[in-house]
Amino acid sequence: MTTMGARFGYGAPMWLVLVALAGLFAFQTVTARYHLATGESISWALTRPAGGAWIRYYMIFGVTLATHLYNSYIIKGFGISWHFMFPAISAKVWSIIWIVIGLVILFRNAYDWLETIFKWILAAMSLAILYLFIAVTPNIGGLLSSFIPKPMPGGSTTEMFSLALSVMGATTTSVVIVAYAYLVYEKGWRDMSHNKMMNWDAFVGVALTLVFNTMLFVVAAEVLNPQGVQVKNVDEMAKVLGTTLGAPGFWLFYVGLFAAVYSSWIGFGYTQAVVARDALDPILGKPESEFKDKVFNGFLYFNLLLPLIWTFTDIGFVSMVLFATSVLNFFFLIPLVLVMVQSNVPKFEPRPGTFQVYRAAWWENLFLGVILATVLYFCVQTVIKLLS
Repeated sequence: MTTMGARFGYGAPMWLVLVALAGLFAFQTVTARYHLATGESISWALTRPAGGAWIRYYMIFGVTLATHLYNSYIIKGFGISWHFMFPAISAKVWSIIWIVIGLVILFRNAYDWLETIFKWILAAMSLAILYLFIAVTPNIGGLLSSFIPKPMPGGSTTEMFSLALSVMGATTTSVVIVAYAYLVYEKGWRDMSHNKMMNWDAFVGVALTLVFNTMLFVVAAEVLNPQGVQVKNVDEMAKVLGTTLGAPGFWLFYVGLFAAVYSSWIGFGYTQAVVARDALDPILGKPESEFKDKVFNGFLYFNLLLPLIWTFTDIGFVSMVLFATSVLNFFFLIPLVLVMVQSNVPKFEPRPGTFQVYRAAWWENLFLGVILATVLYFCVQTVIKLLS
């Protein structure tokens, strides 16, 4: 959002955010409702419309790649954050220090305590963004116009298609969308009596994402775009708060960035391990306890540690974010199509009468169809531009 607002102002395609969030909401409700109605995970369910167990291995590959790419810039991000606050220690060393601290937190089962602290930090950052959103007196007409579908700004350039894919990838095609049904299970929601609660949970998440993204976009459009800031690195991104709030704004940005990426580093690693281990259950059997299972722990520590290698490259944080969130769209297409088939074709449901409980509603099919067409279009256009 910061990149879009800084580079294109109110000419940016914010309508993509609406498309992405609609697709996110529909995918989450469809897959989670399937779990509530059947008790079966989505990785197992898709073997029927996919015509075989290959889809489970595809899911393992996809969520592993996604988590690796996310954590590659996330680890670099919390190193950069602490290097800003304490520059005597390099960003690389800070990344290693916080990985060690994170492993200790996991061993001591103290993640809930850590997450509570981070929520307060992110709340402070959100209030700062809200203050700036009001203070910059946003151009409401310009903002509303950015939500109206129209040609991409700057013409059909590779950069624009890549940025569009990044918007979709950061919002809709992340590992979280596949994992939502698993996270519903983790919440203890096991049957259709929790369906309304699940729908509300998904809706609130989508609504808050829209509000926060819109505020961040507007602040960048009003503050950074007039200065010609292109947001090529983290320091330029920090100006979204620092330009107006001064030194406290920069500190708040970096502390908030650390809180966001550090909790995500652990969360993404855990989520991937849950999805991957579940996909292997037919071969290995269900584990007695996740954290006592060697395969689960193998995935978990692979996800947490291996992405550290990217910290020792010269690839910038922003470049890694845009690349990671773009490339994963290509892997999302197959699960998306299979979920649409699974939720609309009754012959793939072996339990009599269950299909009518979880089948997709017309609006879910509409949102899923739009997101499929949009992601497919940008994937094709990106490939064409890169090859030309």
